[in-house]
Amino acid sequence: MKTKSMQLGRWAGAVLLSSLILLPSARAQDSCPCSWYDAVPPNPDWGLPPTLGEMFPFEFYDTEEALANFLVPLDRLQSVLPPGVQALPANFPPWAYLDDSHADFGLVCVMFFKHNSVQYGEPYNAAFAMAMVDDPAWSEGFSAWYAFGTGVITSEAAQWWGMAAFGWPCAMGNVRFEVKPQGIKAFAWADGELVMKMDVGTEDMIFLPPAPDPTLLQSTKEGYLTRARMTGTPEIRSVSWTQGTSTLKLGEHPIAQQLRAIGLGEYPCVMQIWSKHMLGTLDRGACEPLPPASPASN
Repeated sequence: MKTKSMQLGRWAGAVLLSSLILLPSARAQDSCPCSWYDAVPPNPDWGLPPTLGEMFPFEFYDTEEALANFLVPLDRLQSVLPPGVQALPANFPPWAYLDDSHADFGLVCVMFFKHNSVQYGEPYNAAFAMAMVDDPAWSEGFSAWYAFGTGVITSEAAQWWGMAAFGWPCAMGNVRFEVKPQGIKAFAWADGELVMKMDVGTEDMIFLPPAPDPTLLQSTKEGYLTRARMTGTPEIRSVSWTQGTSTLKLGEHPIAQQLRAIGLGEYPCVMQIWSKHMLGTLDRGACEPLPPASPASN
């Protein structure tokens, strides 16, 4: 049991940081035409460097995060991914503790986070959803996730550089979460409408994983697949593997409707994490052309 718990802990830590922090890959990542790093910030009052590329590596000094992984039907999840990006079944290692009955499901990670102190710009909050996907990085010790749909973010500067550098889709809105004795209450709104509300129970968060493995986050921008490597050092983190503890309610905002279409929130949670005082670094990613879409079958 100890070996199994340690293995799960390693991957829990990797998932924990999948929306937060990136470190440079040991391999060269400038061989792809990521010309957008020459972009100039549109607002000098944001306090960003003169060009987008000069922002990186970007440091996060103090972040708190609440996340949960939910089961969704694998075929519906695949339908929202771009050509060349393949969703993985929920029982894919390291999630092999889920039995074969989960083979027709994929995993979507819903995360809320507060960046309380960052290198450039003002502190901000954000909420995102991402899918566990296939990538050669798994064989190198990374876990791989694809940011799909549209996130909600509270900072114009962070919205700009996230979309400009990596193609992370995000809309301005209101994001907050509160940690209380009975659990974490997390909310995201956009255009004055509820996008999602997540309740994360904290009473059974008793497993503390070791230092996290790195994570690779994918997105798309201008016909390219962006791939960014991640790692970090959370000082305090708690993990629960109890199924069904976290719940997700989706609102009527168009962002929520996109998430509802794949079945998010209809099926159980299989893992949840709460972490605070997270430290990390975000570096430039790499990009490669997306393959052409397959012609629709008649």
